[in-house]
Amino acid sequence: MRHMPRRPNTPQSVVGRVLAIFECFAEDSKPWSLIEISRHTGLPLSTTHRLLSELHSGGALVRDDQRRYGIGPRLQILAAQHHP
Repeated sequence: MRHMPRRPNTPQSVVGRVLAIFECFAEDSKPWSLIEISRHTGLPLSTTHRLLSELHSGGALVRDDQRRYGIGPRLQILAAQHHP
């Protein structure tokens, strides 16, 4: 497998990486594929896949039949509780 160099603005911390993933949905609420999220965030595919899997299993993201991700119920509930 070919190693792609990390983009200069790619987040280094786990929290930064997760926030970069969430920012995809802030920019466009459509469902995003693994590859689209990886490209948009600059994160390696393997890292993106791992983080998306964890966020999905925790209810922060949902995945549709075409394997595209969207905001999940857990994140929606948290956002609603803190939105004026």
